[in-house]
Formats: sequence, C-alpha cells, structure tokens
Amino acid sequence: VFDTIDVNDIAQGLLGNCYFLASLSGLAEMPERVEAIFQTSKVSKNGKYGMRFYVRGVPTIITVDDRFPCSNEEPYNLLFSKPKGKELWAILAEKAWAKLFKGYINTEAGWMEEALEYLTGAPSFSYMTEQESDEEIWNRLEHADSMGYVIGASSRSDVQESTGIIGGHA
Repeated sequence: VFDTIDVNDIAQGLLGNCYFLASLSGLAEMPERVEAIFQTSKVSKNGKYGMRFYVRGVPTIITVDDRFPCSNEEPYNLLFSKPKGKELWAILAEKAWAKLFKGYINTEAGWMEEALEYLTGAPSFSYMTEQESDEEIWNRLEHADSMGYVIGASSRSDVQESTGIIGGHA
C-alpha cells in the first residue's frame, strides 16, 4: 500500500478533484498522517482496504476494493488519479472518497478545507489573501507551518494565465 508516502506521489487524472488530491498531498508531508487514515496498511489478499474518514466529525470506515476504473483500450491506463511510484495509497483514498459521495463524478469540484476535515477530523480554515499584504500572508504561513498545520492553496478561476498560476486549481 505504501512504497513511499511523499507529497509528489499523486498525479491527477480525468476528474476535477484537485482539492482532494492536494489535501492528500498536504497530509503526505507528515506520512504518519496518511497512515492514520488507513485501517489496512499491507497489500490485502482479498483486495479489500478500509480507510477512516470523519463524516460530520464521526469516524467512519469506508471499505473499497482494489479494482480501479481504467480506459477500455490498450494500454488500459487508470482514468483517475495515478500513483507516481509503486504504491496504492492515493488511488485507494480517492476511491474511498468517491464511495463516500456515491460516485467519482460526485467528487468533482470542492474545497480543500472540507476534504481535510473529512480526512483528519480536525477543523480547517480558509483565508482569502487578496486583501492582505505579502508580509501578512508570509507571517500567517510561517505560523501555520510552525504549528504543524497542513497548508494548501487554491486559486480563483479568473486568475490571469500570465501570473503562472493555474486558475480554479488547488
């Protein structure tokens, strides 16, 4: 399940669920946080894996199998998130997230703070930085980092491409 747990282990597929994958990536900065989600940490002989999400603050185990949607033509690539190594953790978590919301398509478009609350059971906060100075933003980030908080970022859809930031993306 875990070859490695690294912030760069995840590649987004066809789904617009960057908010969830970015949240997972943020958790991966401290691998024990990702491991805490998984009830099954070794490859399962029966192909079943349990993960703990917090639904309205209540720990809830979601069980999924290890069959993943793939293209119907060779080379049968995974349709949704893809691991960058030999690990299953990210695609299993994405599948459990989809099961929680009754289908992959229902997980498109969301907020990182919502995903983080489901993944950790801890409260999450969002800040709009357009009204803050660069110094205020960096002070807030440094404080959050010193406290061990998971930090993520997303952009509005109307961000200009010339900024180098992809609009509407986490």
